Amino acid sequence: MPISFEEQNLQSFEPDKLLHVLDDTQMEHRLLAAGNLEAHLQRLVVGDLIISTGDYRFPVCIRGGAPHDKAFIGFYWSIPGEVRENYHAISLDHLLLYAPGTEAYVTTRGSVGWGMLILPIKRLQETAIALHGVDLEWPRQGIRYLDLPSLLARHLRQEVSSLLKLGQNLDTLFDNGLTESLVCSGLIQLLVHAIVNGTQSSRPQLKLSDCRRRALVAMETCISRWKSNPVNDLRVAEIKGTSERILQLASREIYGVTPHRWLMIARLNAAYHDLLGGRCMSVTEACGRWKFNHPGHFARDYRNVFGESPRETLQRARA
Repeated sequence: MPISFEEQNLQSFEPDKLLHVLDDTQMEHRLLAAGNLEAHLQRLVVGDLIISTGDYRFPVCIRGGAPHDKAFIGFYWSIPGEVRENYHAISLDHLLLYAPGTEAYVTTRGSVGWGMLILPIKRLQETAIALHGVDLEWPRQGIRYLDLPSLLARHLRQEVSSLLKLGQNLDTLFDNGLTESLVCSGLIQLLVHAIVNGTQSSRPQLKLSDCRRRALVAMETCISRWKSNPVNDLRVAEIKGTSERILQLASREIYGVTPHRWLMIARLNAAYHDLLGGRCMSVTEACGRWKFNHPGHFARDYRNVFGESPRETLQRARA
C-alpha cells in the first residue's frame, strides 16, 4: 500500500509549484493584491485516498476543474477574511461536494486555509451502504453545499490534521506496521457520516442574485476567450449578456473593485505568469502581448499587485 507525504513552504507565489498539490485539476491562480506571498502546502497519499491542504497568506482568485472519475470534497479551516466558491459565501461549517468535472471558481479577500479530499466515489458509496444502508446523493453537476453542525465540522478538521501529523512521521508508521484501515478508514467513515447527516445550506443571504451571477460569469467568459486570442485590448464594453450597471454592482460586491480594475488584474496576472514561466523573454514582450500601451503605468500597476517590478520577476525566472 503506497504511503507518501510532501510538504512545501513557498516564500513567493510561483503558480507552477502550486499545481502539483491540486491532483487531477488544472487551476489558474490570479493574485489580487501585493502582500505576504507565502504558502504552506501539504499532501498525504494513503492508498487511494489523497489529502491536499494549503495555507495561502494572500488574497487570490482560483479557477479550475474537479476530477472526472473521483470524489472531490473541499472544506476550510481558516477564513480570516471572506471566501466565495462559485459566488456562494463559504463558512468553516461548509462541506463542499464537487460533481465530476465541475468548474470551481474561488475568490478570497484575505488569507485562507483550505483542504481537499480525493478518493474513488465507489469507496464512499460502499462505506455509506455498510454504515447507513443508503446510497450517497452525489451531485451530477455543480457544487453541493452541506451546512454541517459546528461540532461535526470541527471534528472533521481535527481528523485531517491528525492524519497530516502522522504523515510527517512515515518511518513511525512503517515501524508500527500501521495499515491503511487504521490510517484513513476513520476519516472516510466520518466523511460519510457528515454527508448523510449534513443539510444543504438554504441561507438566502449567502447567495448572489441570478442577474449578478450571470454578469460575473459573462465577464469571466470574456476574460478566458480574450486570453486565448488577445488581439485587441480587453474592455468592459465588449462584455455581452449583461448591463454595465449590473456588472458594476456584482463586481464590487464579490471582488471589491470595479469591472475595469478586475480586467486589469486579469491582464497583469497573465503577464506575471508569462514572465515567471519564461514564456516572455522581456518586459517589452509581455507589455505587447497583453496590450499594455504604457510601460511606466504597467510597471506601477504590476508592483501594486505583486509587490515587485516586472523586471524583478523576470530576473527571478532566469535565476
